[in-house]
Amino acid sequence: CTYFCNPDFGLARWIPCAIAHLFYSTDAVLDGATWTLDKIIKFRLGLSESQNVQQMGKKKQSSKSKKRQKDLVGKKMAETTANDAGAELRARGDVACRVATIIWPKLLILCKEALLVAESGQDVDGEGPVGCVGCSAQACLPFLLGNHETVADADILFREISAAFLMLCGSSNVLVRGLTFQPLYTLHRAILGIPECTTTGESSLAEDLLLKAVTSLARQCNYPADYFLDLRAESDQEVEVNRNDVRDLLRAVAGGEDEGRSPGASMPTPSFRILSSLVQTLRDELLHSQRSNVSPAETVVHSYSALAKPLARLAKDFLQHKEHAWLNCLVQSLEALSLSLASVLKAFEEKEHVQMLLPISRTLCMGVASMAPLLGTLALARETHTAVSKVLPMCSRLALASLRFIPELATSEQLPYEIKG
Repeated sequence: CTYFCNPDFGLARWIPCAIAHLFYSTDAVLDGATWTLDKIIKFRLGLSESQNVQQMGKKKQSSKSKKRQKDLVGKKMAETTANDAGAELRARGDVACRVATIIWPKLLILCKEALLVAESGQDVDGEGPVGCVGCSAQACLPFLLGNHETVADADILFREISAAFLMLCGSSNVLVRGLTFQPLYTLHRAILGIPECTTTGESSLAEDLLLKAVTSLARQCNYPADYFLDLRAESDQEVEVNRNDVRDLLRAVAGGEDEGRSPGASMPTPSFRILSSLVQTLRDELLHSQRSNVSPAETVVHSYSALAKPLARLAKDFLQHKEHAWLNCLVQSLEALSLSLASVLKAFEEKEHVQMLLPISRTLCMGVASMAPLLGTLALARETHTAVSKVLPMCSRLALASLRFIPELATSEQLPYEIKG
């Protein structure tokens, strides 16, 4: 790339064509920058992931052998090898950012063209322009968080990659959106690894990117319009898997799962900020629907129910530390639940068609069940006891109304409401 972009060679006319061909190769460079420190050390020691796969005719690796291998890696990480691997890790990230800077103008054009093709429902190549943008996000954004001072125009590069990445998150093509999950998990881990005392402008941008990305993905995982017209049909596994993937992502970035955290540790501050913003956004959307006298989107209730685990964790933290910001978030979560229940109960009372009620009512019923630990914990707190006592009767009414009007568990072949999937 440096050769073709050097004006001294008089090859300026070759730049667009050269970059168009070269960016496929740079995908490997960017992918190499996504390696973790542990993976680099294993590679240096000659320990690959393939060694863990049982091969035909080979003796199975014993538990003791696996433990010795793990101890060896741990020992090497504690010695000078870790320092060398750390230097290699930084070098990989630095090269990835430099390559991304060079190819970005052309890559962005190719990515937009590929997204237009993807909107028509055609398959997406994970190693093409769209995959390269996703790989750039996974390789460069986490690196820029901790090394922004070593990269020229780091802020500009961060914003440009983020903007392109959000286009992927908003795509109607499920395969395109599928390329965004791993970069978001990687970025979230990188955010949690930054000490609060060294928080930078890039970390704030990263949190904002996470929030916008997961919100966009959540809005795109709605059921197809005709999904519940034939209730005897088998469920679409691609649709259900995508919705579950979005739930897992929402739960993870909002603090439901933190790798390596000690038991009983409070929720990390970045995760809480994301959780609080998500709860406020969902509550505001539910409130807007109520004021507009329309039923909320099923995806809003789906997103809210995905936050059950992080909210339950926050409630436990609140019982111990009584932070005002935590209380405000928990109160807003109860308001969101109350608004969801009120809207669905109103729809039952107005005898809306079962195909209109079924998606949101069953999602909300499952959401209420997952919220049980949260409600149980908040019932113990003086500050939230009254609010919980007002919500619980609505939960019971929802269950009774669903059993009465939507007999999903009916076994008679004469009833049209049985769901096969």
